[in-house]
Amino acid sequence: VIIGIIHVIRNGLRWRDAPRVYGPHKTLSNRFVRGSKMGVFDRIFSRLTSREQPGTLMIDSTHLKAAASLLKGDTSPLYRQGGLNSKLHAVCDARPLVMLLTPGQMSDHKGARMMLPALPKAEILIGDRGYDSNFFRHALKQKGIKPCIPSTRIRRKPVPYG
Repeated sequence: VIIGIIHVIRNGLRWRDAPRVYGPHKTLSNRFVRGSKMGVFDRIFSRLTSREQPGTLMIDSTHLKAAASLLKGDTSPLYRQGGLNSKLHAVCDARPLVMLLTPGQMSDHKGARMMLPALPKAEILIGDRGYDSNFFRHALKQKGIKPCIPSTRIRRKPVPYG
């Protein structure tokens, strides 16, 4: 029922247009009204958006490929040496906290360096080998965050993590 309510609100539907898999539209509507009056949704949303200090942060990135037909010859910041792509870097706990969009060829640790000032306080940051750089490790330690990042294979003296 909760997923049905979210589906209706997110898509701007009328209650009667809700897909049947979520249950009768009258049930969805009644539960939403009842939950709203009782403050259930206010508590859910305030908890999801609370700014409590996270214990553990995770960092990663992904490539976003743009369709060539979208640009139609336009020179765009998405167009780089490797073609039409960009990279989305994100730091999250259970929800996204910091996000950064960069050109697709930017390395993970360079994107992480750009996000450093926006990192919230935390105990640990978990990342993959792409974030293994002495600068990033040192900057995290200065902020009081313990890096949990495996060493790259080319490092002569692996840094312990975990």
